Amino acid sequence: MFFHAFGLPSKTGPSFVFNGDFVDRGAHQLEVIGVLFALKIAFPKRIFLVRGNHEDTLMNRKYGFYETCVEKLGSFAQK
Repeated sequence: MFFHAFGLPSKTGPSFVFNGDFVDRGAHQLEVIGVLFALKIAFPKRIFLVRGNHEDTLMNRKYGFYETCVEKLGSFAQK
């Protein structure tokens, strides 16, 4: 829905700034951060990720992102 409204990122298209708190925000938090990282890798000069306070180890553990990673990724997440 977001990219439908504003267009897809491309080498010459729009730039996007995502302002933190990507995790601990619902059932698809791991998928959301995965998509954002993939977009950053694909379009490094067009995608900007600003870390919020939830992208911190203590907050990850307090609000459940760490547990979600262990649950969905298994022991791979604990390394």
